[in-house]
Amino acid sequence: MDDNAAHELESQAATSVTNGAHIYPFKTSRIGELATVNPGTDLTVVDASGKQPIVLLQGYQMQGSENTLYLAAGQRLALATLSEEGIKALTVNGEWQADEYGNQWRQASLQGALTDPALADRKPLWQYAEKLDDTYCAGCHAPIAADHYTVNAWPSIAKGMGARTSMSENELDILTRYFQYNAKDITEKQ
Repeated sequence: MDDNAAHELESQAATSVTNGAHIYPFKTSRIGELATVNPGTDLTVVDASGKQPIVLLQGYQMQGSENTLYLAAGQRLALATLSEEGIKALTVNGEWQADEYGNQWRQASLQGALTDPALADRKPLWQYAEKLDDTYCAGCHAPIAADHYTVNAWPSIAKGMGARTSMSENELDILTRYFQYNAKDITEKQ
């Protein structure tokens, strides 16, 4: 992310939050020593009384990849990567259930202190992603609507095309997440 964009997003970060509010990291962020949270992830504030808000992260674990929380069963949009401590701190909210391909998934959640600023809305982050799309992608081809591909298809498509640009790894990550969150089969509509 270039410095101007980072400063613009940081200037829009929520300066005060209330219990029950939803906040969204605009860069890779930390929930203490428990997890690394990806940009755009929905976090619910459960305690705003301290210097760092205590947030709730809800997602799905896939058996064999327990160190990652995903948006939904069968949809490999990674919300966070958990440390060993984070895996131990998880609250499991259901039994393993198979998806249509036989992969086992279960709901899980994690609470902890968010150490980085976050946005009160995803809109500024997605506007930035759209600028990235206009800047880097539209030079080679007509815009591809985010709902043209599935959540699981977008990462490899974006990575393949992104490799032909001067986009930073962080910029490509944000653009990929924008495409995934707006994919044709997304379970969470915004």
